[in-house]
Amino acid sequence: MQGGHHPYLKLDWYEALLRDIRSNFPNIHVHAFSPSEIVHFSNIFKMPVRNTLETLRKAGLAAITGGGAEIFDQGVRDKICRGKETADEWSEVHRTWHAMGER
Repeated sequence: MQGGHHPYLKLDWYEALLRDIRSNFPNIHVHAFSPSEIVHFSNIFKMPVRNTLETLRKAGLAAITGGGAEIFDQGVRDKICRGKETADEWSEVHRTWHAMGER
């Protein structure tokens, strides 16, 4: 599940979404949100990436997507997808998720 970079939705909206999915479909493995979305959430919610991931995991997030990994050369990335998270930010999200014991 990926939904983009909504400029106004608050953290409680995403928490409620994840909780609703888990309560209505308890056997579903919620695989959602790209690193780009996580970086966006972190900025919008004014929280470090780790806190953002921990909050979403507690609400029901089971795995994050690998979306946004098309190009890691920052010069090329800036030309093709300017405005997306940097390659380092993308990697930070995954390193953090893995450090939390997740795959």
